[in-house]
Amino acid sequence: MKFGLLVLGVILASCDGSTSSITDLPEPRYSWLQVEADVEPKVIEYGEKLQIRLSVTNTSEEVQALTFANGCTYGFTLRDKNGHIFWPPPPICTMNAPVMRFEPQQTKTFDLSWIWNDATIETGVYYLVAGTGPRGEYDMAAPIEVRFGK
Repeated sequence: MKFGLLVLGVILASCDGSTSSITDLPEPRYSWLQVEADVEPKVIEYGEKLQIRLSVTNTSEEVQALTFANGCTYGFTLRDKNGHIFWPPPPICTMNAPVMRFEPQQTKTFDLSWIWNDATIETGVYYLVAGTGPRGEYDMAAPIEVRFGK
């Protein structure tokens, strides 16, 4: 019984979207999908806002679609150099199952923002990872380095 609980704990602990390294992130699920992100500023002080732009492109010549199990279709995470997610906590999503439809060569752009107002986040270098899914974990853009504090 104790062994079963230990195994379950290890499995659940590995399901939070964290990786062993920031360079260990998976490729997008579909070959036709291109995911890019940008963030400004790249250096942020406590109380300042990050502006995040996520672009999701159908690079094919055919209509394509992304399906989702819940209403959270895009998002982002802040991670340390080991890929550990420290923000945000898992979101609460609606139970609808939306479909994001793309015409050939179509790009959809999403703007997000975040204010550094959590005193538990220490100064240092972190990585913003944006993409599709509740915390951007389904199809991810390349990590973007952001310095917290100068």
